[in-house]
Amino acid sequence: MDIDISSGGDLNAFEKMGTTIIQSIVVKSGKSTITQARSPTKNIKDGGMRAKDKKRLAKELESLPENLKYLRDPILAVADEDQDMLGCGEIDTTLLDEALQQQADMHKSNCVAAQAEELKKWLHDLSVPNEAWAAPVWFALGLMIGYDIFNDEQWGSIGKTREN
Repeated sequence: MDIDISSGGDLNAFEKMGTTIIQSIVVKSGKSTITQARSPTKNIKDGGMRAKDKKRLAKELESLPENLKYLRDPILAVADEDQDMLGCGEIDTTLLDEALQQQADMHKSNCVAAQAEELKKWLHDLSVPNEAWAAPVWFALGLMIGYDIFNDEQWGSIGKTREN
């Protein structure tokens, strides 16, 4: 059984409700009623990308320019997320964030903006960049552009790619 709880109200009330629910879970017949958390890798049933599209994505990512190869694994991680949630702020972008931060720290320059332009060109040079397999790449591109546009301290050195 899966349970989703959402609240638009007070955080303390939400925490109390969550604690009450967790404390009410009991073991019956020697078996726990709690299941282990799911693996972060999702299948199509969980909203992850179809195997056919993910295979195509992995194949296309092999042709990334050398200085963009660091994006391969983070983009494949985005493909494992619920594709309906791309752009809603509900997916795990940790690998992509860390990869972009590492690039910004290494280059101390306008690298994220320049690499976003290069990724965009690479996408447009592909035969069919607007199919479902390319959604994680477009998402990564949008995130890169967002880091450049929103020149904000919350992004650390990534957000400082542009002169104020």
